[in-house]
Amino acid sequence: MNSWSSFLSSVGTAQSLSLQHVIAAMLLSFVLCSIIAKLYQLTFQSLSYSRSFVHTLILGGMITCMVMMSMGGQHRPWCWSPWRSISDSF
Repeated sequence: MNSWSSFLSSVGTAQSLSLQHVIAAMLLSFVLCSIIAKLYQLTFQSLSYSRSFVHTLILGGMITCMVMMSMGGQHRPWCWSPWRSISDSF
């Protein structure tokens, strides 16, 4: 039982994200997904591209970014977070 409580106390050592990191990640996600959407528009071979698919590309990337940030903040050592340094993982 003592080893279980020491494990649980060591799990909560992950750092939380600041507001600046969240805003920067969301802006970067929006810019990168917008580039992908623009490439889709430019390289689409048929008569007309689907605007709803373009919106889905952008929103899907931003929602994925939010999910990854929230999972990285679950204080689990096996969840990878881009904001933690590699030395914190070991």
